[in-house]
Amino acid sequence: MNTQTTVADLKSHLSEYLSRVVYRHETIVVTRHGKPIARLAPIEEKGSDLPYGNGLLEDGDSFFGIIDQIVADRSSHIPRVLDKPAS
Repeated sequence: MNTQTTVADLKSHLSEYLSRVVYRHETIVVTRHGKPIARLAPIEEKGSDLPYGNGLLEDGDSFFGIIDQIVADRSSHIPRVLDKPAS
């Protein structure tokens, strides 16, 4: 089943639309000024490992070391908004 909605309506009711996609397997076409700009659709379960990333990287891939370093750097990061003295 295909349903159309506007960007404004989608923003106001995102949770409802996502539930319809997940549980009713609906496809939602998002429009702006009456023209389709995006589509929300359920992820195909059979044959798709994309949501879980299975098989995309080997266990020893350097990607994991990079991510660990980013996480470590972020733990000592002070957000700019907190780094400046209050006026």
